[in-house]
Amino acid sequence: GVLFGLTNLTFAQGQSNLDYSNGILYGDAEHTSIVFVSPSAVLGDFVLPDSVKTIADSAFSGNSTLTSFTVTANSQLKKIGYGAFSYCANLVKVTLPVGNDIVIDSCAFINSAKLAEINLEGVKAVGEYAFYKTALRNTLTNPISLTCDGVIIGAYAFAELSTLQGVRIGDNAIICEFAFAGSALRSVVMGSNGGITIGESAFEKSTKLVDIDLSKATGKVGDYAFYQCSSLVSVSLDNITELGEGCFQACSKLTAARNTNNVVTVGQGAFMADGIIVEGVLQILAPVPLAGFDFDSVTEIGDFAFFSTNLTSVNLSNVTALGGSAFADCEQLETVTFGEKLTVLNDSAFFGCKNLQIGENDLKNFVKIGSAVFYQAKLPKTLNLDNVEELGEQAFIEDTKTCNNLENVIAPK
Repeated sequence: GVLFGLTNLTFAQGQSNLDYSNGILYGDAEHTSIVFVSPSAVLGDFVLPDSVKTIADSAFSGNSTLTSFTVTANSQLKKIGYGAFSYCANLVKVTLPVGNDIVIDSCAFINSAKLAEINLEGVKAVGEYAFYKTALRNTLTNPISLTCDGVIIGAYAFAELSTLQGVRIGDNAIICEFAFAGSALRSVVMGSNGGITIGESAFEKSTKLVDIDLSKATGKVGDYAFYQCSSLVSVSLDNITELGEGCFQACSKLTAARNTNNVVTVGQGAFMADGIIVEGVLQILAPVPLAGFDFDSVTEIGDFAFFSTNLTSVNLSNVTALGGSAFADCEQLETVTFGEKLTVLNDSAFFGCKNLQIGENDLKNFVKIGSAVFYQAKLPKTLNLDNVEELGEQAFIEDTKTCNNLENVIAPK
C-alpha cells in the first residue's frame, strides 16, 4: 500500500480531521472510523477502540502481525468493509459482540488462511466470499451461529471450508447462492419460527451432510441447492411449495423426502440420478434411491424430475403438467394413479418402468401420448385410448420388439 511503513503524517489544509496514530489512520479526531492500517504496524492481539463504527475497505488488509481482533461489548461497530481483513496471514481469532447487527462486507476475511475462530451471533449480513479460503472450524456441539433475525448469508461466504462441521441459522435468513457449497457441514439447524430462504446451489456438494430439516424454510428450495450431497439420507419439506431444478440431483443416499404435502411444483431433474453420456447412451453414475413422495398437492412436475428413483407408487391425481422422462427408468414403479386434470403425457415420461402395470382405462382421458412414454411397461390385454388425438412412436413397446400382452385398443371414434 502507499502508506506502508508510514511513521508520520502531515495533513493538508482542510484535512486535519484525519488522525494517524501507531500506524492506524482514523477518519476523524473522535476515531469513529478506521481508514487505513499500515501493513508494517505491529498489532498482535488488537482490541478495537469502542468509538469505531466503521472499518473501511481493505483497512487491515495484508497486515501479517495481527493475530487476534477483539470488539468489546461496549463497541459501536456497525460495519466491516470490503476486504478489510483480507490476506492477514497470522490472524487466528476474531471476537465480535452480540446485538450490534454488524454488517460484514464481501471478501472481508478472504485468504486469511489461519483464521479459525469467530462468533457471528451479532452479525446482520455476511457478504460474498467473506470467509473464503479461511480455516474456520467448529464442532457439531459448537456450531457457527448466524442467528440474527433476517441475516443475509452472501454467495460463497462459507464455501469450500473443509473444517466447518455445523451451522445454526436464524429466522427469516436469506441463504444466497453457493453460500456453503463444497463445505464439510454435517449439521444445519434452522430457526424455530422459520421464514428461511434457500438460494441456488446453497449447499451444493456438501458431501458430509446427512440429514436436514427444511421445515423452517419457506417457498422454494433453490436450483441445485443440495446437488451432489452424496451423504444426505433424509430431508423434511413441511413448508416448501417449490422444489427447484436439480435441487436434490445426484443425492445418491437420499431415501426419504418427508412432509411434502405442501409442494406444488417439482422442478426439472429435482431428484434426478447423475449420469454421463457415452456414445449417445446415458450411463447412470449416482441414482437417487428415493422410495416415497407425497404428491397430493403437486400440480406440476418437470422433465427428469424423478428419473431413476426407487418410487413404487405415484398418485398424480392433481397434476396438470408432467415433463418428459419425469419417471423414466424408475424400475421399482408398479402403480400410477392419473387424474382428469392431466391430458398430455410427454415423451418418455415412464420410459423403462419395467414393473409398471397399466390398467385398461388408466389412459382414457389423455389427448396426447408422446413417444416411448410406456416403453417396457406392462400393458393390459385391452387398452382404452378413446380420447387420444396424437400418439407418438413406440409409445407402448413392452420390450425391444413388440407389445407382448396387448390385444385390443379402443380407439377414438
